[in-house]
Parts: sequence; C-alpha cells; structure tokens
Amino acid sequence: MKNYTILYADGTCTSQPVLDKHPLGIIFNGNLILLREFEIRCNWKDVLEFLPEISVAGKQIKTSVIHDDFFNNLTIEDFEKINQLLVQLKGMPIKQLRFYWTASSLRDRYQKIVSFCKNGVRQKFVERMASERHYVRPIVPETFIKSCVA
Repeated sequence: MKNYTILYADGTCTSQPVLDKHPLGIIFNGNLILLREFEIRCNWKDVLEFLPEISVAGKQIKTSVIHDDFFNNLTIEDFEKINQLLVQLKGMPIKQLRFYWTASSLRDRYQKIVSFCKNGVRQKFVERMASERHYVRPIVPETFIKSCVA
C-alpha cells in the first residue's frame, strides 16, 4: 500500500487528516500537490506570473506546475486516493480529461499540456501555443519538499 502524506503549513506530515492543522496538500512521488488549482484557465505567461508562494514551517517556497512525468507512475488507485484526500481536506480534485500546463519548455512559443483519464490512456502530451488557455495545478517539486520536511 502506498503512503499518501499530508503536509501542513507548520511543516508536520501525517498520513491522516488532522482537524486543527492547516493542510497545504498531499505529497505524492516526492512532489507536493496543492489543494487547489487555478479557478480559471490561463495562458502560459499568466501561469508564470501568478504561481503562488506558500509558507512551509516559516520558509517561503515558490510553486511550479506539474512535470511531464507526473502521471507516469500514477495508477487509477493513486488518482482516486489522491482525489479522495484532496476533497477530504477541502481541496479540489484533479479532474479527468482536463488539460493542465506542464513544466516543460519546448520553445519560446510552445508548451506541453497533459491530461489523465481512467480508460487506460493515462497521459496525453500535446504541444500548445503558449497563448492558449489551460488549467493549472500548482505543485512544489521534490527538491524543495525534501528541504522543508527534512
């Protein structure tokens, strides 16, 4: 059974929700998936401008967008468990068939987007014009998470 760790603003981690703490998100494959995604679709320029900073145990950390390989090791069971925890923590679930910007830089004008669905096709990478609008699920990459919870 995989461990889905919840990270709180004070830097503590638990495997189950704690009522009197402020959850930031769920650590999966070393990356912190934040509780909420952007409410609206954004072009790439806006994504880079509006990615939030979060505070973990007093350290300010700039968030990023999901990586190309984010869905590579994500099973249907992982997807469902992560979404169940996100909702339980009053967050927004990751949506199926919704295209999210990824951290890949292809060229100045193009970026990759990725989607997840249960029918066996776990990901779809598509080059899109940076001016197009897609969804954003902020994460904190593994390297920053290790420095926070170590």
